[in-house]
Amino acid sequence: MSMSLMHKAIIPLLDKELTKDDLREDIGFVGSYTYDKNRPWLDEHFFLMYDINKNPEENAKREQRFEKHTNIANVCVEQIGGKMYKIYAYWTGINPDIKRLKLVREKPSLLSNASRIAIFWQGEDRYLSSFLFAGDPMGLEVDWPSVPEFDHRPNDPLGWNPYG
Repeated sequence: MSMSLMHKAIIPLLDKELTKDDLREDIGFVGSYTYDKNRPWLDEHFFLMYDINKNPEENAKREQRFEKHTNIANVCVEQIGGKMYKIYAYWTGINPDIKRLKLVREKPSLLSNASRIAIFWQGEDRYLSSFLFAGDPMGLEVDWPSVPEFDHRPNDPLGWNPYG
């Protein structure tokens, strides 16, 4: 799974119940995003996108686990490129460490969360570990990828809902 260093630092801070297994492609994980062009009013959110047709049994299990996440602000189903996806919007505005990661290119007070991030990724990414513990603040590239534009949102017949 290809993911930016910034996203790898943010994801473990989204919710304490989120696990690395929730990011497996074989259970439908598609990607992580810092912006959603379909819902620009969700500007202090981070998005995880899942293919809901891939591995239905695991999708159902993920649904049950994610219902316990306290930091999910919005969930929607969208058709993108003819396929159905579920997109979870986590509110990052309440987490100052995430907010600083998204807004600046310098290392914030991340050290308090460095262990949590390293444990989440189980030390698999040397570059991430180097960033967290060796202090390479310029190694953090700020990126703002968007959720792809949707073709249709089934639960919204008008195709646009300002309330998510």
